[in-house]
Amino acid sequence: MMTSPTAGLDWVHGLDCETMHRIVDQARIDADASKIPYALDRLKEIWAIWHVEDARASPFKYRPVIDARIDAIRNQMQTVRATLDNWRSNMPDPEEEKLSSLTFKKLEFGYNLWKLKQPPDAKSSSFYELVEDIVQQLNLAEQMFAYLDKLQTDFDSLNGEHKSSVFFGSNLEQNAHLAFQGLYPYLLRYNYKTPALRRMLPQIGRLYEFLTNKKFTIAKNPDYTPGDNQEKNLKISQYSSPALRFAYTLLRECGLVSEVFDHPEPPCRGEGFRRCTDELCEPCRALEVVAKNAIGHLNSNLRKETKEAQP
Repeated sequence: MMTSPTAGLDWVHGLDCETMHRIVDQARIDADASKIPYALDRLKEIWAIWHVEDARASPFKYRPVIDARIDAIRNQMQTVRATLDNWRSNMPDPEEEKLSSLTFKKLEFGYNLWKLKQPPDAKSSSFYELVEDIVQQLNLAEQMFAYLDKLQTDFDSLNGEHKSSVFFGSNLEQNAHLAFQGLYPYLLRYNYKTPALRRMLPQIGRLYEFLTNKKFTIAKNPDYTPGDNQEKNLKISQYSSPALRFAYTLLRECGLVSEVFDHPEPPCRGEGFRRCTDELCEPCRALEVVAKNAIGHLNSNLRKETKEAQP
């Protein structure tokens, strides 16, 4: 059954056509009004990406530690399996064979004594059957680790858009889809400063192009002069374009600026940061410059990556 990518995300229900109209008006873009009801679904998908990439994902700084611990578990299990396999085979070294034999003799006697202490109706097997079961389960565990390796490799080969869209895919059986949702944050392996925005910006660009029939382009701001006037540079962003205004306004209207850029909302002098359009409100305009610079830098990096990836 096909499901909406935002199914189950109750908090997106506050986004409506009025929200989309406000974004278009405040960004001062020439949009096709007849497309706004259809654009709303795309706006909700952008919210859903934020929800998945940030709120649901575990802190990425812990992922190398988690991966290292999984590798340690895997290595220990492989060592146990190799030891048991060697014991079951004929070892050419007489001393090693004798030591192994004594080791497993002690384990066998201990197992037999432990078994006598169990309830009469407890499932019983010989020590050798127990070893066979352990080896079999370890082999199954190694198959699971190999599957996880392949899944990570396949996932890493996807581009940013597909990494997000595969999360929303409805071609999986429901239980498999839920299981993949749980694993998804650990597959991401972020290595950049604004991971959520990195996946959201291409979607924002497509929404802009859908509404305006114009290319999503962010250009350098001709009024910006680097290094000459630091006080002035706090008020003027390095980039400027209608597309940039749209991207910034969308994030601000949805209340995502402080979260995406890890920056507290400033002490606005008026109605609050999300509604502030006062050009004289320095705290709000300073955060606007920070956000627009970050969006412009990221857009430039994404364009370079796309160009370098082309044959």
